[in-house]
Amino acid sequence: MVNKKDKMLLEEMQDRFPFSTRPYHDIAVKLGMKEREVLKRTRVLKQRKIIRYIGPVFDPGKLKLVSCLAAAHVPDKKLKRAAAVINKHPFVSHNYLRDDEFNVWFTVSAPSVSRLKFILAGIKKDAGLKEILYLPAVKLYKIDARFKI
Repeated sequence: MVNKKDKMLLEEMQDRFPFSTRPYHDIAVKLGMKEREVLKRTRVLKQRKIIRYIGPVFDPGKLKLVSCLAAAHVPDKKLKRAAAVINKHPFVSHNYLRDDEFNVWFTVSAPSVSRLKFILAGIKKDAGLKEILYLPAVKLYKIDARFKI
C-alpha cells in the first residue's frame, strides 16, 4: 500500500519525469514537497520494490533501431548464468522469467536485423543455451504503458 503523497510521486515520475539537472527538485516543487522528501520517498519505494527501475524507455524505431522479443529455454541450473549474460548486454532492455518451456524472455534492439541476430547468437553461445527464439514484432499494438496507482 502507498499513501497519498507516494501515489502523487509515483504518478508524477511515471508520466512526467523531468529532463533536467535536478529532476527530483523539479518534482518536489510541482508536488509541494521538499527535494529531500522526494529523494527519501523514492529510496523507500525502491527498497520496498514498488519502484523497480528509474530511467528512460526509448522507442527503438525513432532511434533507427530494430528490436525483437526473444525467448529461451533455460534449465534451472543455467538460469543464473543466462540472466547475467543477458542482463549485461547493452542492447537488452528487459529480461523476464516466465513459467513456461521457454522461460526466459527479453527484448533486444540493434542497428540492423543482422546485428540483432549476431547479438542473439552471442548471448546463446555465452549463456550456453541450445535455442533462442527470434520473435520480431509483426504489428505494434501498444508502445506506452501507464498504470493507475
